[in-house]
Amino acid sequence: MAKSIDRLESLLDALLVELLRELGFTQAERLIFQREIPEVKHLLRFPTRLQSGIMHFNANAAIRFERIETLLGDNDPLSPTLMMPIHLLRPNKKYIEWEFRPESPGDLADRVTGDCQQYLIPFFQKLGTIERLKTQLLYEIDHFAEVAGLRAKMSSDYEPTKFRVALQNDDKLRLVLSPQQRVEKLAAIYVLEGKRDEAEQLINRELAKLSEAKQLPPRISQRLRLERLKKTLLT
Repeated sequence: MAKSIDRLESLLDALLVELLRELGFTQAERLIFQREIPEVKHLLRFPTRLQSGIMHFNANAAIRFERIETLLGDNDPLSPTLMMPIHLLRPNKKYIEWEFRPESPGDLADRVTGDCQQYLIPFFQKLGTIERLKTQLLYEIDHFAEVAGLRAKMSSDYEPTKFRVALQNDDKLRLVLSPQQRVEKLAAIYVLEGKRDEAEQLINRELAKLSEAKQLPPRISQRLRLERLKKTLLT
């Protein structure tokens, strides 16, 4: 099984190398491709799985802002600041996989290239600067705070269902980041902008929320993570 996966991934990788070269990407690792511009790295990654002898694969777009990740202590050159799977960039967010059959690839090359150009490349353009990422993070932090407030006010079984449906149908872009990651990235951006006070206020607000939370036991791991962030960025 392992040999079969390795062989198919090697063949798929060889196909993608040729396709993505035309889009300006070079190979970083097997099934990971990169395009570098000053202080920013665009990454296309293609996770795979084998089912019934057929290689199924998908794609995601990732962006690494070197200044942010260096400040946060992440020195892995392929570790992204943000990442989005391609299905979340499609209008209907439908999860679709491609199938790779070396003996009969059909129009696979055209479909992969077409989807990359339609969904992944525009994502790089949309979130391709630190300022745009900052705007997105501020929106998401405000959005999820509002969502939490609305959820807390719900008084019937029907309201949560209606709320979830409305949320699922909202076509706004939201990054695949945890609440802690949003705070970490935004705090780092504030420090890069020379706004250390705003970074400290942001972290302190999150610490205060944990102190006021009703859940027991206290969120020790989250508190420790925020304390480490504060030490990393502000001392």
